[in-house]
Amino acid sequence: MLLQDFVRAIADAVVAADAKEPVQGKYAPGIGPHTESRTIDLALAEVPPEAGWVSSVRREVPYPNSSELCDVVMPGDWAMEFKLMRMLRNNGGVEPTMVAHIISPYEGSAVTDCVKLAASSFAERRAVVIIGYDYDGYPLEPLTAAFEAVAAQHVELGSRAEAPFDGLGHPHHRRGKVMAWQVRG
Repeated sequence: MLLQDFVRAIADAVVAADAKEPVQGKYAPGIGPHTESRTIDLALAEVPPEAGWVSSVRREVPYPNSSELCDVVMPGDWAMEFKLMRMLRNNGGVEPTMVAHIISPYEGSAVTDCVKLAASSFAERRAVVIIGYDYDGYPLEPLTAAFEAVAAQHVELGSRAEAPFDGLGHPHHRRGKVMAWQVRG
């Protein structure tokens, strides 16, 4: 499967999942407020079975020779780590830790996910996927470019595959992109 086809399918699935107005705790309905894991599950549930690949998806798969878990594995095709990029909180306030969540050289960021994937012995091709929300005062591109620059210091990234989404129902998390990069050692 091409990474571009995957991100397009996930972007469409984000819109479809959002249309069902899922609720996360006390927040306004929509997919935007959900955790990373729940967002992945909500989106994957909306990928049409005709896509073929969705039936092979495995969630939270152990890395070879490790107790760490990989977010999504399509056996024989892709091993993928996901991150959410939301510069605003669900109430519209700024999320001060988001930049570190994406570009920190320490544990738990999109950059360290790239390093972990590159060092793994998965037989599958490896990719990092970011579901990013775009806001008038906080556009996606500057942080995305920063991620690419920092990650490129540690691993070889393929070219960016991306697909936009728009028209979501949450008052703040209304539009964005699904972006992915193949990760090589």
